[in-house]
Amino acid sequence: MKTAETLAELVGLNGIMDVEVIDHGGALKVLEIDARIPSQTPMAVYHCTGVNLLSELAELTVSGKFPDKAPARKKYAAIEHYLIDEKGVHNKGEHIMGEGGPLRYSENFFGADEALTDYEKGKLPWRGTFINTGDTKEELSEKRAAMQRRLCEGKE
Repeated sequence: MKTAETLAELVGLNGIMDVEVIDHGGALKVLEIDARIPSQTPMAVYHCTGVNLLSELAELTVSGKFPDKAPARKKYAAIEHYLIDEKGVHNKGEHIMGEGGPLRYSENFFGADEALTDYEKGKLPWRGTFINTGDTKEELSEKRAAMQRRLCEGKE
């Protein structure tokens, strides 16, 4: 959190942003700063806390202040992008989502809580953004593993 605040101050950013980091031998190294919408940040924050950043940004624009409310929930969330083709299931970056057909929203899709996909039964390749949440890290890990098994088995 402090790293994101420091970077925002350095570049004069006032708005929504995320900072991607990697753990490199126990030290966090900054990979990327995203200060744009659309982004995965509002989706991740919503699923973890119940806070809709876009609504808050609209409120800030209209009233000049952020809404004064505590997060509604605290959950763990995973947002992952998979490409499914003749060779198997591949965990990829979000860039693959622009390479396919029109996206459709589904719930409980291959076991994921929510998904945005260009899936058509019997057609390959297809891709999807899969969203899972859990009250604990363990619950989230179990959901992700079950979803990945179903993707590998091709079982909707």
